[in-house]
Amino acid sequence: MKNDPYKSVFVFSHSEYREFFPALAQALKGKYGSRIHLYCSTEQDREYYVSRYPGFFDTAHSIRFFYNSLLEPLGATGELLNKAVFYEKRYHFLLAHLFADDRHIGLGFSPGGINFPRSVFSRNATYFKSLRAFHRLMEHFEETIDRERITLIINPVKALSMIAKGRGIPQRIFTATRYKNYYYWAVNDVLESNLLEEAFARLENTRCDIKLHSQPQYYVDSRKAALRSFQFNTMIRNVGYEILRRGYQRLRGYEKAKGYFLKDNALAHYRIWSQFRKLKHFARTRLQEILHRDFIYFPLGVEPERSLTRDSPEFCHQQYAAQAIAKDLPAGTFLAVKEHLTAVGPRPDDYYKSFNMMTNVFMLDPLEPSLEVIKASKAVATVTGTAGLEAAFLGIPVLSFGKHNIYNMVPHAHYISSWLQIPETVQSILENFQSGKEKRAQDGSRFLQAMIDVSVDCEGTDFNKPISSELIGKALHLLDTTLEKE
Repeated sequence: MKNDPYKSVFVFSHSEYREFFPALAQALKGKYGSRIHLYCSTEQDREYYVSRYPGFFDTAHSIRFFYNSLLEPLGATGELLNKAVFYEKRYHFLLAHLFADDRHIGLGFSPGGINFPRSVFSRNATYFKSLRAFHRLMEHFEETIDRERITLIINPVKALSMIAKGRGIPQRIFTATRYKNYYYWAVNDVLESNLLEEAFARLENTRCDIKLHSQPQYYVDSRKAALRSFQFNTMIRNVGYEILRRGYQRLRGYEKAKGYFLKDNALAHYRIWSQFRKLKHFARTRLQEILHRDFIYFPLGVEPERSLTRDSPEFCHQQYAAQAIAKDLPAGTFLAVKEHLTAVGPRPDDYYKSFNMMTNVFMLDPLEPSLEVIKASKAVATVTGTAGLEAAFLGIPVLSFGKHNIYNMVPHAHYISSWLQIPETVQSILENFQSGKEKRAQDGSRFLQAMIDVSVDCEGTDFNKPISSELIGKALHLLDTTLEKE
């Protein structure tokens, strides 16, 4: 490497990687003598890491001041607008994208999830208070970067990612490929890879026989958990648990007790139970009933969800996308919409009714296996959903509304940047579906092999439990490779 990217490393903690990042920090210190600067969302998290991993981190901070600033009185606003314009020009991004990426500030940007629990922060998140909060956050990150001479940022929040991009500081996010338990190092906030396209091209004249047979285990587990949450007894138990947990958090003085309203959190479990009953009323079509028809599959994604608003800041309106496709389908072709089980609850009250009222749309039974629906479809349409990736692997055409989806490079994935493209793209897919089947299957297999080639097999590792040195070594080697490519 031309420069030393490991000299001073900024690491942002994540609850799903509680043991992974400390192990990585220890490895970086041991191999490169890195200085590690840890950032956490809450003060309790910061104290946890400092006490559990003494010596792993050279500095440790929390950014709770970001949300707490929303509760402070607001003074003059003129300077806030000037700073907003300054940051947008300096780092070439829109502050509105930061709003949309935050569940407290940007819930309104997720129209398919507006009944997500509210918080004391969201109730106080006016436009100018939100501007002030992000200004303080970005100023704090800039000061840390300058003071510590940061050379690499790992797992950044979106605001930090924008600063890294603007300053030319490499950033990496350890993220799931969504195939088995493989993970890769993304190079930016929209989870793009700097190794994948070359790996895919390298296999152009190679026949690949690897196939996608099942979804990752964590998808299977989340599906089982969702099904349990739809039971009446589980709903009652979860409401009781919320009450007990909130009491414990307040007794211990945890900051989390000051965030989401207890009433909203408890009501969320009731909404999950009651909305699933409503969904079952509208979503009755079984896959077997439409196998003889041409249909495009549109699996709905969870809202609010950062994988939607963060990964596709340019367009994240999945209900509009589904309606736009349905409006431009030729005679005899249908749209099959299926709800994501973990999305049930925050949806607007008439959300499912709107799909049901379109006469060329089927609402599939949410218990139908998604992979089987993909295989039976003429195409899969999605903004950033995993089903688009699975379709790319399987050789099924994709209507991709997300500009940065890693599968957009595959020939049978069609990036839709304008609704005007939909009729022509759909017509082309239908006309060439049979003749292009063999090539799509081989391209899909090549793409899957390329994903494996640029990833690390974590083999069922639980990142909240001690991580083997062997796995950390593999992850660090892959990180080296992506940085050498920088």
